[in-house]
Amino acid sequence: MKKRINITIDHQLHQSAVKWAKQQNMTFSALLEGLLEKYMVKSTISDVSTKGKVEETSIPYNTKQALIGRIKSAPLTMHKQLSDYLSFLEFQSADARMKQSEKRMAPGFLAGQIELSDDFNDTPSIFNDYLK
Repeated sequence: MKKRINITIDHQLHQSAVKWAKQQNMTFSALLEGLLEKYMVKSTISDVSTKGKVEETSIPYNTKQALIGRIKSAPLTMHKQLSDYLSFLEFQSADARMKQSEKRMAPGFLAGQIELSDDFNDTPSIFNDYLK
């Protein structure tokens, strides 16, 4: 997950960096992120579960860079498949966390608390013209 941040930098520096990023076929945000990652020894991904516990997984910088390199060198036709697979993995991970945190309700938990009107199965009167 990415986080939006606001920074203040020199106007001339910003213009130069945006121009250089475009020449490298990347966004200014990607350029900044890459520069920040370059100077980090490792990146830590923190995931706060619904129970309030923090799980941390360390990804060595070299592994992350190797993965990025493989993605960049993959044919453009494969980028869509890679993106779809990453989305699938993210969904699978989120789905697993949700299943762990779900509390199972006992059958009949809401018995007698939900009432349906007597005319529930009747066709609403606004549709009478269509039924004729």
